[in-house]
This record gives sequence, C-alpha cells and structure tokens, in this order.
Amino acid sequence: MFFFLFKITSDGKPKIIDLIDATGAGDVDISTVRKIENGTLMGLTGRKLKVPTDWKNPSGNFYLGIKALYDLCSKGLRERLKKERKDKEWQPLNDEAVYQIQTKLNEFESTKSSKDSDTPESSKTNDLINNLTKEDLQAQLDLVKDLDSKIKDFGPVYDCIVWNDGETWKACIDTTEKGILENCKILTNYKDSFEYGTFGYTDMLNYSVRILFEEKILQIVTDSSSHGTHVASIATGYCPENPELNGVAPGAQIISIKIGDNRVNGMETSFALVNACRYVAEYKCDLVNYSFGEPVCLANLGPALTAVQDLVEKFGVIFVTSAGNNGPGIETVGAPGGSIPTVVSVAAYVTTDMIKAEHSLLGSGNSMLFSWSSRGPCIDGSWGVSVAAPGGAFAAVPNWSQRGTQLMSGTSMASPNCCGCLALILSGLKLTRVEFNPFGVKRAIENTALLVDEAIGCGAGLIQVEKAFDYLIDYKDSIFQKIYFDIRYVGKPNNMKGIYLKNDDELSQTRDFLIVIEPKFFENTTRSYMVNESANSDTNILKVQKDRISLNRKLVLALEDGDALKSYIDYPEHLYLVNSTRQFHIRIRANELQEGKHYFSYLKAFDLEDPKRTCLFKIPITIIKPIIFNDKKSLNDYEIEYKNVTFKQGQIYRHFIRAPLAATHAELVLKTDQDGSNRDHAPLFFVQTFTLENFRTPTDEAVEEVYRLNLSNEFKLKFKVQSNKIFQVTIAKNWSNIGNCSASYKIRLNGLYCRNGSEFCVMSSQPYRIDIGSYLRTEECEPTVSYKHIVQPLKPHEYQIEKVKPSMGVIKPIYQLILTYNFHQSKSGEVGCEVPFISNFLYENEFQSVFWMIYESNSKKLVLSGDAFPIIYKYTKTIDKGDYIIRLFVRHEKIESLEKIKEISLYLRHSISSVNQDVYSSQVNVMRFSGKKASVEKIQKNTEKSYFLQPIPDDKLPKGATNGQFLSGEISFFKDSSANKVDKYKILYQVNNHGKKAEKHGSKKNDSNESKSKSEEDKLHEALRDTRVSYISKIDTIFESLRNEFPDHIPVYLNRIQFLEKQISSLKKDQSQKKLQYFNEIIELTKTAIEKIDQDGLLKFLGKKHHESDEEKKDFDHQKNWMIDLLVYQGIALIEKQLIEKFGNNDDSEEYKSIELNDDIKSVYKSIQKYFDINDDKVSKFTLKLFLHLRLFGKALKILFKHQEEKLGTKSVDQSILNVLREMHLKHALNYQESHLAMKYQSKFACF
Repeated sequence: MFFFLFKITSDGKPKIIDLIDATGAGDVDISTVRKIENGTLMGLTGRKLKVPTDWKNPSGNFYLGIKALYDLCSKGLRERLKKERKDKEWQPLNDEAVYQIQTKLNEFESTKSSKDSDTPESSKTNDLINNLTKEDLQAQLDLVKDLDSKIKDFGPVYDCIVWNDGETWKACIDTTEKGILENCKILTNYKDSFEYGTFGYTDMLNYSVRILFEEKILQIVTDSSSHGTHVASIATGYCPENPELNGVAPGAQIISIKIGDNRVNGMETSFALVNACRYVAEYKCDLVNYSFGEPVCLANLGPALTAVQDLVEKFGVIFVTSAGNNGPGIETVGAPGGSIPTVVSVAAYVTTDMIKAEHSLLGSGNSMLFSWSSRGPCIDGSWGVSVAAPGGAFAAVPNWSQRGTQLMSGTSMASPNCCGCLALILSGLKLTRVEFNPFGVKRAIENTALLVDEAIGCGAGLIQVEKAFDYLIDYKDSIFQKIYFDIRYVGKPNNMKGIYLKNDDELSQTRDFLIVIEPKFFENTTRSYMVNESANSDTNILKVQKDRISLNRKLVLALEDGDALKSYIDYPEHLYLVNSTRQFHIRIRANELQEGKHYFSYLKAFDLEDPKRTCLFKIPITIIKPIIFNDKKSLNDYEIEYKNVTFKQGQIYRHFIRAPLAATHAELVLKTDQDGSNRDHAPLFFVQTFTLENFRTPTDEAVEEVYRLNLSNEFKLKFKVQSNKIFQVTIAKNWSNIGNCSASYKIRLNGLYCRNGSEFCVMSSQPYRIDIGSYLRTEECEPTVSYKHIVQPLKPHEYQIEKVKPSMGVIKPIYQLILTYNFHQSKSGEVGCEVPFISNFLYENEFQSVFWMIYESNSKKLVLSGDAFPIIYKYTKTIDKGDYIIRLFVRHEKIESLEKIKEISLYLRHSISSVNQDVYSSQVNVMRFSGKKASVEKIQKNTEKSYFLQPIPDDKLPKGATNGQFLSGEISFFKDSSANKVDKYKILYQVNNHGKKAEKHGSKKNDSNESKSKSEEDKLHEALRDTRVSYISKIDTIFESLRNEFPDHIPVYLNRIQFLEKQISSLKKDQSQKKLQYFNEIIELTKTAIEKIDQDGLLKFLGKKHHESDEEKKDFDHQKNWMIDLLVYQGIALIEKQLIEKFGNNDDSEEYKSIELNDDIKSVYKSIQKYFDINDDKVSKFTLKLFLHLRLFGKALKILFKHQEEKLGTKSVDQSILNVLREMHLKHALNYQESHLAMKYQSKFACF
C-alpha cells in the first residue's frame, strides 16, 4: 500500500484499524513445531535460521511455516519481478556461463587437434574419454543456453516463524533467505501494533500479519492488485503535505478486507465475500465500499448476496458498490448492485473539469455518464443504479507499482467517491447525535441527487452531500427513515422487483400487474453482530414495536420521468399505508406503444402530509417494444437502415429488434457522411450488442467494439442473434469524443438454422444427420466441425464433510465438502476444470464456494486454482506430464445439500490439436467411407438441406482418448468465415475407442506350434522353476543349488544380484569392506551370466526387422532385456568398487567423488554402445552414475532433466539436479532450484 496516505486521519487517529485477508490466499500452515538446537532453528525451506538471543520465548516452541513470495503478489507484480530477476540476476550470469563453457570447448578442441597431429595412431588410448569430454562440454553449452526453459523462476521462498513471548504472539518472515533473522522485521497482529513490513526494495511489496493460533494459521496480508489502494485513496486518503492527494473523507478510518484472491488472479470469490461480511459485522463498520461485481444469470440470492443483504438489513451497514462497467446497453448492471435493492449502487460520471484536467482531451466537453457505465434495469426489473459519482481520479497506488499515483476510471472509482461522501454525511450525523440507518441514508441521497443524465444510467442523479445531510436532519424524526419498502411484482417470472416487459404476451395486450408493497423496519439499532446481544433487548424491541403500530399514513402515487408513457399507464393515485402488506394494480396498454423503442419510467410514492413531497419508494417500469419482422413487413429483406443520424459527444442510440424466426446472426455496417461537412473530427464510436433473455447473463454473448471512423472506411460488425429473441444494438459516440458528427448505419439479419437445435451431442457409433435450412434469404452453406478440447469426466475417489471453524463468533455454522479426484496428464498441455451445474454461477450460486485446487500427486505442490465464475473454464494453465490430484471445496449451511453432491463429477478439459470431423452431403458417401465431402452449396430461401457427420476414425482421435471422454468443439454452417466466428454452436462428440486395429487374416503367424511343442508337463516344470528362482532374491541359501540345477538360466543370476543389492542397502556406512565383497560378487555374477547369452545371435536379431509373430522374438527379447540389466548392474558395481577402494566409506549425497575410466568400466560402456542406444532410459541408471563420477556434469544433467520431464524421477532426481548445478557453479540456477524444491515437496496440501 501507499502507506503515507494511510498512516493517520485528519484528526490524528490511526487511519487503518486492521488489515485482513478473507480469501485464504495468504494463509500459512504453522502446525510444525520445533525448538532451537545449537543456536539455530531448522526452517521448512531447509535453511538454518539463526535466532537472535533477545527473542523471548518461555515455552521454547516455534511454529514454522513456508511461503513463496509469488503466491502473495499480484499478477502484474509477479510478471515484473520475473522480468527484472531474469534481466538482472539470471541473464548476466547465464551469459557468463555460456562464455566460459564455449571457451573451454574451444580450448579442448584446439588441444585435442594438436595432440592428434603429434600422436601416432596406435597410441591413441584415450579416444573414449576425449569424446565423452567433448560431448559433455557441448551438452553443457546446449543446456546452459536453454537453461531458463528447464529451471523455472518460482521466486523467493521464505521461512515463517511464529512464537509467543509470554504476552503476545509474534511473527517473523525470513526475507533475507539466509536465516539471518536479526535483519528481519518482527510483527504482531496489525490491529494491535499498526506495524507492517516490506519484503524487499526490489518488490516494494508491503505486508502485515494476523496470527490465528487456534487454527495454526499465519495470515500474511498483501494486496492482489493496485485497485484496492486506489479505491481507498479516493475514499479516505489523507496527505497533509499534499492536500491534492486527499480523499473525499480524510478523517475516516478504514478496515482493509481483501477479497481478491491471488490464486485466481485477484478475482473475488463467494466465500471471501461471506468472510468479509462477517468481519464487517464484527467491527461494527458504518460503511462498506465494494468496488467489485460480476454479471448474474439468475435473480435469486446466493450465500454471498444474502450475506450482503444481512449486513445492510440486520446489522445496519451502508453498503456502497459499483454498478459495473458493462454499458451503454440496458440490463447491464450486475451483482451485488443490481441484486439487492437496499445497497447503494453507483454509476460513473465524468465532469467537464475531469475531461480537461485528468484526461487532457481537446475541446470543451460536456459532463455526462461514462459510455461504459452500466445501465439498468436489472434482469429482475429493479432499477439497478442508485446514484452517480465521479468515476475517475489520480489517486495513490501501491509502492510495488513503482509509481505514487495513477489515473484509473470506472464505477470502481465512482463507488469510493460516493462512499467518501457518505462518510462525510455520517460524521456530521454523529456530531449532531442524529441516528441513522441504511434505509434512511439511501433515501436521503436519492431524494437529493441532481439528475444529470438518463435515469436508467445515473439513478436518482449525482450525489449531493450538503443536501443529503440537510435532508437527514430535516427528516430525523420521520418514521419513514426507519423503513425499507420491499416491492414485488406478482406474476411470471418470479422474484421480480419491478415491471419489466419485453415478452410477446406482455406487449400484445392491455394487462394489469399486481404490485405488492411491504414495509420493513430496521430493527438492530445497536448494530450488534452477536445474536444474543442487545439487538434483541426489551428496550429495542419495544421501540420498534411502537413504530410499527404508529405507521398509518396516506401516500400519493405519481408517474415520474414518463411523459412518453403517461397515456398508456393507469394506476391508483392514493395508497393507505399501515404495517402490513398492501397490494394494488398497475394497468399498462403496451400494445398501443410504438415499436422499436425503449420506455422507462417509475411510479413514485410520497407522504400526503409531507410538504416537500419527497419520494418514499419507486416502482421502476421498463418496456421494450421491439421492431418485429413479419410477412407483411420484411423491411427491405430483413434489413433496417438509419441515415444521417446526428451524434453528439456521448450520445446513445439503442435499437431493439426481435430476431425473425430462423435468424442466427446480424451484421451492423456503420459509416460517416461521405462529404464530412457535418464533422469536425474523426468520430469514435462505442458499439455493443447482445440478446435480452429472462434470467440469463447478457454479457455472456455481448459483442463490444470501440472504433474510430475515417472518411474512407466503414465499420462492419457481425454478431450472434437468437431466433425469435430480442436483441439490442447500442451505438454511442464515446464520452471522450468531443464534437458532433453525422453517420448512417444499417442492420441486416442472416440465418442458417438447424432443426437439431443449438447444441449438438454426437455419438461415435453412427453417422449424425443435421438438417440445415434458410428462411430469410438464399445463403451459401459449408458446414465445418472442429474439436479443440477433450473433456475427461472424473468421479471422486474420496470425500469428507467437516464443519468450518469460523474466524469470528457469528451467526450460522458452515459445512465444507472436500472431494478428491485423480488424473494422469499424458503430456504437457493446458487444462481447466468445470463442475457441471454449479461452477458457472458466482454471486447467485446456492453454494458458498466451489473452489478447486490442482496439486502434483507426488509432491503436493499446488499448480492451479479456480473458482465458480459465469465464464466456464476461465481458469486454465499448461501443466507438465504426470499424475495430479484435484481437491474440490464446496461449502453450504446444510449438510444434506452437500450429501447430495458428494459423488458429483468434475469435468477436466484438455486442450488438443484441432480435430476436424468430415461432413458429407450424402448418406451413401458416409456409408462408403469415401466420395466427395460437403462443399459450398447454396440453400435457397424456405428450403432445407441434409448433411451427415462421419464418425471420427480411432487413429484421428487424440492419443490417450478413452471411452467415457468426449471431444468439445464448434460447428458452423456458413461459407463466410467472419460469420462463422460469431454464428457457431457447441458440439460434443462422445469417444468410443474400439480397441486395436483389426489385422488381415493370416498376417499373424500362429504361435500354437510352440505351444504344441511343449507338453503340459514341460509347462509345469517351467512354472515351478520360475517360482523357485524368484525366491533367490529373498532367500540366501538356495542360490547355489538352483545355479547348479539351472546353470544357463539367466534369471537365477539376476535374482541373486537383486538379493545382494538389498543386502548392500541394509549395511551401515562404515561397513565398506562388506559392501566391496558384495559388489565383487555382483561383478562376477554378471560376467558369468553374460557369457551364457548368445551374443552373436543377439546382434543379428537386433540388426534385423522382425514381425511380432516371429518365433524367435520372444526368446531374444528376453535376452536383450537380460543383457541390459546385467551390463547396468556390472557397470554400477564397478563404479562402486572403485569408489570404495579409492575413498573408503562413500556417500554420494554429499559430493560426486571422481573416478577413473578403467578398462572394465570402459568395456561395459562400449558393450552397451554395441548392443543398445547409450541414451536409452533403460541404461540411464548406469550412465548417470558414470557421468557424475567422471564429473561429466553436462551429460549427467541432460539425463536428469529427461527424467524430470518424463516424471521418472522423484525428490532424489530434483536433489541431484541441485547438486550438479552446485558442482557446475551455476549459482543463478542453483538459487532458483533451491527455491523450487523448498516449495515443491510439502507434507500437507496448501491451505484453502
């Protein structure tokens, strides 16, 4: 944070009362307990932590954790740090390493060339070691040049230490990464000390801590973006040295509660919002600024929205939120602003002064709403916008952004401006001891706002602080200041909070609409968050009951802002209000309204006895009367044109059109007047289109473009429409485009419809028929099907339900279902998760969380997280080959709701290379698996054409695709590629892998001859022999007898070697002579066994091409594998023997001791080269050990990286890579690898 703005208030109080992370992203597990030994603590990173002697810790217990800095960074900071670390720390050292290795290689080649010319051919005995040395230097050079692709930057990793000094819990984070704790900051809970730290001068990331000891959690609090600091600065920043940086309410104190989760790129999560609401209630906050919000699909309230509603209506918190940046179309306000009538939803306004001073635009512009500010109504008919406020500012941003202030614009900036204004009002009310509550304050700002733009966009208008304050003083004794009016329209669809007409049955006749009004009193005058506190005291209850009884008022109803509707709406003029539900009808003659227009008005109620006639409640009325095409009025072949339309700065034209039957997409063509006489600049247009549907997110399929038109060009935009649905086309001259212009535009409808519907599910067992037709006009059709993902349904293999321990003592218990899924990633690729039916809802989700985390199976390393969101597969990442675990966390208030989904499938989506499905125009060609495929064909108006999708051959399916999985892709019908980009449909293809390809009859030789040559008695003897031989690896005493009995049977020797290896591994470090004895025996056994293999026959076999049916193949395959195993065993034993003879007790884990390439080891190496590929994984156990002890670290590292990529290795492989990097003196890579290993292998899964 930009902390100098947030140190104190204007009256000297601490500015920030507490800093809280409600997401869980900053949580550190501190359940590991250790004590000081020899003056140091062993940290979880493996570093020795030197504890200062002045640290007090009576118990001696230190609670340790580990955290990576990148996990605490915003995406922008993480990317900056990676780039700076690469440019400053990695690249210079890596370039130097490349130079040094290249120099060594040049010197070696020069020296070798000189020796070769001077040395007789007969005395060149060191050819092998010379070749290996050269290969090693070249391998080092190649690896170091490409080292950044092998060694990833996981950033700094810190040890975290928590202890109690006898009075207070304290925490220290080892930001030195060297264990020098005396140079690190000691912190305690921010609310107790108001202290914070900074990780380093490079990142400039400030942090604070919260120690939740009962939960064994250290919470490290950082920001997830610069957004929050900017917002807080607008609302409450205080800078006495530079008052221009002051926020609206510099005297206000704040509590910073983080809900933007770093694990999902700073997006808000439902459970974080619920947690945040609990903290707000606990602290008895007066105001909340919430500069977040997303589109919603449903009008119901999920746990997150319910928590917000409870915060306002039960705990008396004034909740201010951004309306959204999804305008200028109507129905673009999302949640929570558009979902809860009692919150204050704020639009973004730009003033003339802002245009000049902040945005430095040419000309003198007008004040107005920003073009992108969301407009009402909401999908439930509610207004959606309460007031407007300035939506941009130069304000403070975090230090890590490397700037002091920054200009940001959005409703996210308008919301804190309004919130700051409300803080000023509340401070005045507190000073004058006037009681207030959210209902009365919201009514005050709405009744005193200045209408500055269209009501659907700015609500009541621009907030007016002084007038609102005066209103609250004037009406402080009014009973209505304690009441919120719950307004419901009784009808279909349900849950409507206003009248919103757009369906045919609502528009085609005169209808009466039943309105229900219910007064709701604010009851919690103490604003306590504890259920058993004085909120339910007798005094409070009696006061509320008296107010209820005294509510007897005559209200007057009047239609406001509705000149165009007054002649078409009838309503009662009076309403007698008491403390009960009241009902009345509103009659609307929508059938008489002119089509092609959007009508908005509201019915206002005021107290008959109030001389100022201030509004008590409003009933919004929105009517969309679309243009309708029919047989009698085709409007020039389904085309609408508007000529010479005058556009002023920020002017908006909205067109509502009901797509004709079978229309699937439209095209907008926009151009300026050719002569330019009505223009003094190049106009900048904001175009937005989407379909209006009941209870569906309009922005899901919204198309938005900002385009500057010159005289010589025109703007063309194709967009999807839905048959018989209303779509909205909004064309606005952008707010920043000062001046006037004239433009013409037309909207043309097109369509190729499919009788199969809008979503396709294709079975792989048979051809799939699709019937495509054209209703509007003749269209060129060329169906194409392309699949770009394969979806793998996963069933949980484990589940558990637990009660979530609340972080504060409030209200309802929450239960958590944890589902565990496993999957294997066959190769590196992009993956994402979806939980069907529940993961594509956020604010309106019935579950408090639908959060998933993917971990590496062998290390528990977290690689990807995701949450519920309206955009499916929003969170994806490319992961490496290997085994993975997915943990899904779902929360709900009821255990039974979690029990119902404990076996729910999770869809894992993998990105694949595009798979195209063949399309034929004839069923005969499909049956023949030949013939001409479908090509461009004209489909005449009012005709249809059938096409057939051929099942995809197994060899064209993605490798590894199995039954139960399905391909996911798109199908489109048009020849025009630009139309296909928008006019496309989802298609699924169920995989039915039919197994191995059939072989031609007689192509495989019958192996029965061999079977017939062996009697049942022979088979029994072989089985008994193999069973007895297998016990050689377990029993010492049977080897000699079985070797005498089966002297040529190679498994006898291999099993004895396995027994000896077990014996060696059980020996202590100082038993080197015993080890040497065993290694000598292994060497002799391998030599004996190799002599018994038909080596000449094996060479001939390896040099020939064989079919699987060759009778000799099975025997020689056995010999080949035996030969590999024996040579590897012999080579390793020879190396170990030399190490013991040379160094005595040997321990590879500390250093790689050097050996000589003697004749025996050289013989093994050449034998492997003779029979096999020296780079084969099967011999890598020997070659890796050989290269390490010959100190050929380039070749060794190459093998280790291959093991790592193929997931053949484990922690020991990663540790070996670390050791090799240390031996090669690649300090930069060593540091990165150490950080990686510190975080990679965890004993527990990362905290949720």
